Amino acid sequence: MDRNEIDARLQKLRADLPSMLADAEDEDDFWPAFADEAEVIEDGAVSREDGRYVRNQLNRMLRQSGVAERL
Repeated sequence: MDRNEIDARLQKLRADLPSMLADAEDEDDFWPAFADEAEVIEDGAVSREDGRYVRNQLNRMLRQSGVAERL
């Protein structure tokens, strides 16, 4: 997946994050849902640089949403 597609998927996950948090009854419900989406993006990162970029962006969106980093 190229960087434009990675960014588009990250943007969608960022937009979905508030509803994912609201729909989760507790952390045990949130993390699997988030991890499923994040894994698709991480698996699409071909280069090591893109992999680091994805992890940084995922952690940033979690911090901005008030969720502790777990990646």
